[in-house]
Amino acid sequence: MLHNEGWGQYDSARLVELIRGIDRTRPVNATSGWLDVGAGDFDDRHDYAPEPTAPAADAHRVRVLGEFGGIGWPIPGHLWDPDMRNWGYQTLDDATRVRAAYARAIAAVQRAAHTHGLCAAIYTQTSDVEGEVNGLLTYDRRVEKLPRAWLADVHAGLTHTASRGARDEP
Repeated sequence: MLHNEGWGQYDSARLVELIRGIDRTRPVNATSGWLDVGAGDFDDRHDYAPEPTAPAADAHRVRVLGEFGGIGWPIPGHLWDPDMRNWGYQTLDDATRVRAAYARAIAAVQRAAHTHGLCAAIYTQTSDVEGEVNGLLTYDRRVEKLPRAWLADVHAGLTHTASRGARDEP
């Protein structure tokens, strides 16, 4: 990935071609997130809506949700600094609400993959990072906010849809 969310982004099209000149065998992601200028092999959007959507159709680039989710749950006793604002794009206060929000986001990703050609989606983030409590694990890595077995069940529809689609298409 060349740029993330526009931070320091400049001259993306020229830099993509420079990278391709070094190694034409690798796909290039010019920008993950905010400022897509149509360069590179990916249309990579960040979408923190409760039901994220795929980037618009593009016959020449792969559609990706480079970041989605951001479901925050500050768990007392497991925060980097309990006195600061511990936030998520959606900040919730219990396991039931977090599971419902996560399942809703994954269902939207599954729909986007099945009906709109979404090729990849990356949940943000694996663990809490300082004041961002969007992780699947707490900052100290001691609490799985969403248990692995539950995640496997929720994600089963993604892998089933992906593998079925690959077999069913000519």
